[in-house]
Amino acid sequence: MTTEPIVFDPNQLQSTSTTSVTSSSGVPVRLSLSALDVPRSLTITRERGNLLRIQFKYVDDEQATEHRADESLVTFVGKNSGKVLGILFGISFATAQQALQRVSKELDRELEGATKDNQRLNYKLIKKLLTEDPQITEEIARSIVAARASNPITEEDKPEQPG
Repeated sequence: MTTEPIVFDPNQLQSTSTTSVTSSSGVPVRLSLSALDVPRSLTITRERGNLLRIQFKYVDDEQATEHRADESLVTFVGKNSGKVLGILFGISFATAQQALQRVSKELDRELEGATKDNQRLNYKLIKKLLTEDPQITEEIARSIVAARASNPITEEDKPEQPG
């Protein structure tokens, strides 16, 4: 199962993805994402077992490297740019909101290790899209429900509860 692509207005996303920093000489500088670091669209695909993949499409194609948080969450980032290319996550959470909270926490963790300004801005943009855009959150929730309906979660699939 693959969803229809959700298409973004790159100009709008680019204009909302800015930050202000102070240069080493004390001059305030405003940074924004380049057109290469703003996603054009995303798709959600059901993967093997109880996994969903959120794939971001950019104007360029870049080789991905895996950043594995655990067996149920992998972030794919650009080998050179560090931008988020995709996220693979388990659907064995109780709700879509819990799944997105887990993804959001992982993006925060990735953000802490980001070494480039464009990378940090990209992570913040992706997090905002996944947690604040109602069209995306609704599509993720629908995808989780559809995946569960076609492959019900067993007790072995459920994540361990913190104890």
